[in-house]
Amino acid sequence: MELREKAIENLKNARKKIDFADHMTYITFPIIKENRLLIKILLEIHKALSLFISGILQYENYYKRIRLYKEHDNNFKTFIRISAKYDISEQEINKIKEIFLIVKKHKSSAFEFTKSGKFIIMLNSQTISVSLEKIKEYLNSSKNIIKKVENKIKET
Repeated sequence: MELREKAIENLKNARKKIDFADHMTYITFPIIKENRLLIKILLEIHKALSLFISGILQYENYYKRIRLYKEHDNNFKTFIRISAKYDISEQEINKIKEIFLIVKKHKSSAFEFTKSGKFIIMLNSQTISVSLEKIKEYLNSSKNIIKKVENKIKET
């Protein structure tokens, strides 16, 4: 598969994951009302954003506008550098960073529980809570980012 096709495929898969997270947030969660589902939704958003970032980087690399690295951190810095080209705001970049940080903390956390409509992650002396409102905020921001990129790529 050509790099450009792989990039487009990653962007399509990111869209599918966001649509799935949207369905879980607005259809499944209100029916089931299981707070553990919140972290599952966040993980789907994280997967979507990872695919999305890979897709953009592959797309840009195909047109020789950037260089890809083996290290994730360098690629993420490259994504941040080119994000303005796709009209991705600094607030949206901060949301992406926040989502990635929460998922990283979730993966290394030894203790998690649900309380008062939130999923709580405990790590050493730090506590992170994920609420439905926060999930909706992350989801809407992610949908907006993906839409901007899809529109920009359609123009080229």
